Amino acid sequence: MPLSKAAGGPADLTATTTAAWGQTVAPVTATAIHPPNSTTRPTVTSLDESGRAINVLAPGGHLSATDYDRFGHATWVLTAANRELSQRPTTDNRLAELAITAYSSDERVDLLSTRSVYDASGSRFLDRLYKTVRVRFRRDRNRTLARPGVTPGPCGLSRSWRPRRPRPWPGPPAAWRRRAAGPGG
Repeated sequence: MPLSKAAGGPADLTATTTAAWGQTVAPVTATAIHPPNSTTRPTVTSLDESGRAINVLAPGGHLSATDYDRFGHATWVLTAANRELSQRPTTDNRLAELAITAYSSDERVDLLSTRSVYDASGSRFLDRLYKTVRVRFRRDRNRTLARPGVTPGPCGLSRSWRPRRPRPWPGPPAAWRRRAAGPGG
């Protein structure tokens, strides 16, 4: 299936176009899957050189993007809705609600994507930085402000970050220790 509209494809997925929304690897091939009894509204999946799905074009033109590290972990995910939002003009009301109108489209992509981090060997997941969301500040049970200097009621931006700290291995289960000690031990 062609990867550009000029060549007859359903969307322009050239390296220049995909780089506009922060995708580092351009697709090399694509395949279309048609729903039963339909030939006009397929779901198109674009693949990188390793055969991983890096773009999914759903019916209606909704395009999501994913980047992978060298171990095959999805390290950057941009949903179709957030990709479309990041490319909107700065006068869009939804950008104003998130207070990100002052940012370029590249910076908005970074704020609206989800990133995952793995250790250098690729064997351990370390943390994840989620997309920016709008939050409303509230008072806690003791009627004090939840955050100093922030009055309850206004909205602000939040981006959750959940580090994953490795726990020490407690050792083998007791059954393994008994077997290692031998019969009766």
